[in-house]
Amino acid sequence: MSNKERRKGNNDSQVLAQFPNLNISELINLSAIELADKYPEIFKCYGALSFACDKDFYPLSVSESAAGFYIGTWSDDGPQRESEHYYETKEIAEQALQEGNWSQWFPWYC
Repeated sequence: MSNKERRKGNNDSQVLAQFPNLNISELINLSAIELADKYPEIFKCYGALSFACDKDFYPLSVSESAAGFYIGTWSDDGPQRESEHYYETKEIAEQALQEGNWSQWFPWYC
């Protein structure tokens, strides 16, 4: 996935196609912690922190930093780490993302 594709937020109709019973207006005032807790099926595909900050759905992908590989999103503001942990290799991070076997990071500001 290119950085341009990663930065593109998904409009509501795309998300509703994946999650037809979702009422997006219910999500607007929730914190990242509440989003991940109440809607885990959605926020294993899209960034909970990114939604809490930007009110848009950004797809999760694997990115790399000096600390290692992590699961996160990209917006016009740049990358947003979503996973609590860093991974040694890209393959391990991709497997964790694919299997939904990762923990959401909740920094102090969410």
